[in-house]
Amino acid sequence: MIIYIRGNLQHAGKPIYNGFAAAWTHLGYEVRHYDDLTHIDDFPSQYEIMMDDTQIGNLVGNRIVEASSCPAGLAKLLKVIKNSTKTYCFTQPTTFPLPWGSHPNFVSLLAQQKNIRSILNSWSHVKSWTWVDQEPAGESPYYTGWGSLNTIPLAFDHISYHAALKQTPQSPEYDVCYVGGWANNGFDEKRRIMVEHFKALANTSLKCGIFINKSISFENEASILYNSKVALNIHDEYQRVLGLDSNERTFKSLGLTGALVCDKIGQVNRLFPDLPLYTSPEEMVDHIMNLIDDTKKLTEQKEYYRNLLLKEHTYVHRVEQMRGL
Repeated sequence: MIIYIRGNLQHAGKPIYNGFAAAWTHLGYEVRHYDDLTHIDDFPSQYEIMMDDTQIGNLVGNRIVEASSCPAGLAKLLKVIKNSTKTYCFTQPTTFPLPWGSHPNFVSLLAQQKNIRSILNSWSHVKSWTWVDQEPAGESPYYTGWGSLNTIPLAFDHISYHAALKQTPQSPEYDVCYVGGWANNGFDEKRRIMVEHFKALANTSLKCGIFINKSISFENEASILYNSKVALNIHDEYQRVLGLDSNERTFKSLGLTGALVCDKIGQVNRLFPDLPLYTSPEEMVDHIMNLIDDTKKLTEQKEYYRNLLLKEHTYVHRVEQMRGL
């Protein structure tokens, strides 16, 4: 079977969809990357699509589109989706709490397109999903009009990261490490949070490896995480307030480092109820010190979470979940 997956992604989307691509390949699929499905003219007789609602939204913009008079590009895209064996459509919220909901980064371009959503909902082979928890199940107020919506959280790309570890010399061991970027979500709120927590680390004797916007290689990132004692995780403000989703760093840190100190996020707590979560820079430091000072506990936690991620939280598990929808 052939599956089409978006290519040319940047920032957090790149490792996420690389992880999905590796998982589909592992399960025997031929992965073909696309930038625009309407530009592909050689679709096979049987194919699946892993897409998001962004491309549909980009084709209609702010216009209200009637099903009977779709623009040519949208009509072709809908035909491509209709003729697929299965389409897994990642959906964005149709509404979102303020202030975040005032920015296009947080709300689907299809928010006003009830007609288009109705078409997709009517096709049983189109499966809508998101990595955001639905509370109560399937009835999130932020995804109205999407019919049956499935939660599939992010995961650990064990295929790519374990291959990278075999290719890279061992990095220096840090007491605590953090690899990421400032990740401006439109409100630039994460920079302030990160600076507050890094200042707290600077007042300790911990050997810290903090890599922000350093463009380090995939192989070096894997090595830094794997060889550090503890990994640190920090989420956006909206994730802290709503608690419905978690970032990619959660899973790669647990899969590689095994010992993670993470801010208090509802979904993280639901997925990993025994993980130490902090609510302040001071509590973060305490959790890190408690792990490092207890060698036995640290070793046990590393072994436990590395094994747990491989057993339950890889992109192969997520793809198998998708295929079962």
